[in-house]
Amino acid sequence: METLFTIPIPTLTYSLSGIFLVAMLATAALALRRPVVFKMAVRNIPRRKAQTSLIVLGLMLATLLFSASFATGDTLAHSIRVLTLEYVGPVDEVITSTNREESGEPSYVNYGVFQKIKDASADAKIDGLTPLIYLTAPVVSERTQRNESRMVIQGFDPSLLTNFDQYFNNPIINILNLGPIRILFF
Repeated sequence: METLFTIPIPTLTYSLSGIFLVAMLATAALALRRPVVFKMAVRNIPRRKAQTSLIVLGLMLATLLFSASFATGDTLAHSIRVLTLEYVGPVDEVITSTNREESGEPSYVNYGVFQKIKDASADAKIDGLTPLIYLTAPVVSERTQRNESRMVIQGFDPSLLTNFDQYFNNPIINILNLGPIRILFF
């Protein structure tokens, strides 16, 4: 885990340590300047030992749960990313459009551009070249009524995938054959 909410961990550690030290210094200054206020604040700790213990244990448990959830989330995200890259195989270049749709997603590259790239690279040492339509959409199973909020849907021409065999050997991916176009559901 190198970042937390896009903030680098060392920066976050130093910042939170500094805030903690400032708070401790302010508390110590308040205790020295106004000892009556400090005594009123801490007088219930020895009076209600069970309640104080429960509060401290609850805070410790909450900290443990947050730490475990962040660690689990990072571990799962890393594992899924590694498995996906392993099954897709080595892809050296991905060409996308710089134009955006109204939704903010990149717009599709014109098929004529693909033909020009294919013709220009006919003599090059390229293992495979294929156009791909890729989008993310929510889906609902009519049979089970279960849903997935971010289903990845890909459409491509199977005749252009001769050198992308590893893509279809993945047991996790379910391929629906819909005529000349296959759609993969991750």
